[in-house]
Amino acid sequence: MSRATPILLAVCLPGATDALAASLAFAKAQELELWALACGPEAGELAEHAVEMGVSRAFAVTENVSAASDPEQLASLCSQCLHQVCDTSGGNSYICVFSADPSGDVIAAMVSVDLAFECAGRVLTLERDESGFWLGRGAYGGRLQLETQLGGGSCTCVVQSPKGDHPALGPSTARVETIDVSLPEVEPLTVTTVPVDEEGFDLHSAKLVLSGGRGLNEQGFAYLAQLAHALDHAAVGASLPAVDLGLAPVSWQVGQSGKFVSPDVYFAIGISGTPQHLAGVSKESRIIAINSDPDATIFSVAEIGVIADWKEVLPRLVTAVSQEVPQ
Repeated sequence: MSRATPILLAVCLPGATDALAASLAFAKAQELELWALACGPEAGELAEHAVEMGVSRAFAVTENVSAASDPEQLASLCSQCLHQVCDTSGGNSYICVFSADPSGDVIAAMVSVDLAFECAGRVLTLERDESGFWLGRGAYGGRLQLETQLGGGSCTCVVQSPKGDHPALGPSTARVETIDVSLPEVEPLTVTTVPVDEEGFDLHSAKLVLSGGRGLNEQGFAYLAQLAHALDHAAVGASLPAVDLGLAPVSWQVGQSGKFVSPDVYFAIGISGTPQHLAGVSKESRIIAINSDPDATIFSVAEIGVIADWKEVLPRLVTAVSQEVPQ
């Protein structure tokens, strides 16, 4: 007896709608049925948009989730919704796709526990062959990809939205279905927080990372912070040598022993480009490099390279951005 083809289900949470775009790409490539579950103040509009993009079924959560500030609340809400939507009694299985951000990772894992689904984590690819479905995951800073075969059950996964346009699957006759659930009560917790990043940058979700190496000094990193604060979805990163020199906090470190980032653009200033550092940068990111050494390795992987002293370039960038961006 052959296994039923799993149904892709995009879970679109408030402020994290990349799950739909990622699911559209997977469904288009693998000819899978796609459903969408929308939560949040604009759930109705998002569900209607999903229908326009060709999903077979679209669900909108009627509960106002804007008050849900705790990932545990959103995870419980998602579990309630998916329990109603996912009928596994008839042998159906589901691949529930969440957006790739810190809250998406946490919520997907909690939902897996609640519903006894497998938790696949962050997934780069979804492919099928005669033996079944395979999930591709990055390892060792993106230098390797692990292929895991999906069993007959359901799972959750976290997927980053692919770059470029996301064409519709085709015409759909689906109507938006509403789901009535209640936001769960969460017992208040007393939490003591210790800030690890005084600048408040989020490297994981940044679209632009301005990263400095030991070629900079304190003023150089101050310039990078000014630029990141002035630009949308930007953050400051640093190489290990810069962190070891005390030029940047360890929470900014990018590389094999630091964080893995996948911005649209990675701006490397004063960074030589060692393999250990580049292991922390997605292969899909476009690298722009500024370095005074014309033989720096970073130029071999950069799309744009500027051979110059950062002291000449960064002040001009700060001035130009401050003139263009309204205060």
